[in-house]
Amino acid sequence: MEMTLYQPIATCDIPMPIVEPTQEEREAELPRILQQVAGTRAASRRVISLTLVFLAIAAIEGVLLFRMPNPEPLVVYHDVPRITLMESQK
Repeated sequence: MEMTLYQPIATCDIPMPIVEPTQEEREAELPRILQQVAGTRAASRRVISLTLVFLAIAAIEGVLLFRMPNPEPLVVYHDVPRITLMESQK
C-alpha cells in the first residue's frame, strides 16, 4: 500500500458528528457544538426510555414466571390391554 496516497488527517480537523436534533432545536439557530450537545442529550433520553421499557417487560415476564405453579406429573391408567413387544407365540 502506498503511504503517500493517503495523507493523515489531524484530529482537530475532523468535525464532530451531529446527532439528529429535535424539531425545536432545528428551528433555533444554534452553534454546531450546542446542536451536538442537544442531539446527544435527546439520544441518551431515547436510550434510557427504551431501556426502561425493556426492563419493565422483563419484570413482568419474571413475575409471570414465578407465579406459575410447578407442574406435577400426570399419571393416567388405562384399562385396555397393552401390547408387548415380546409376546409369546402360541
